[in-house]
Amino acid sequence: MSIKYNREKFEKILSRTPSKWAEKHKAKKESNSLGQDSAMVAINVLTLLEEKKWSQEQLAQIMNISPKEVSKIVKGKVNFSIELIATIEKAFGQKIIQIN
Repeated sequence: MSIKYNREKFEKILSRTPSKWAEKHKAKKESNSLGQDSAMVAINVLTLLEEKKWSQEQLAQIMNISPKEVSKIVKGKVNFSIELIATIEKAFGQKIIQIN
């Protein structure tokens, strides 16, 4: 194989589609940030459960959701929508996050 052939092949590969690495990196970084925020909400919920000496089952009853959903909340494995956060705050009677 000649250097010319390798160069032509390399240039052909490069010219097919532009790289999306920057977009993928940005999406991954944003996803990681959301994961950290979810973890913080989960920690706040766990802290309030401990302070109030409530079980996850009690919180589930108060929120009118399944214990399985509360388990996801305390693990940070749910999409913390404004509605869900408001429901949690109503159950505890206090804020669980502060928006700056």
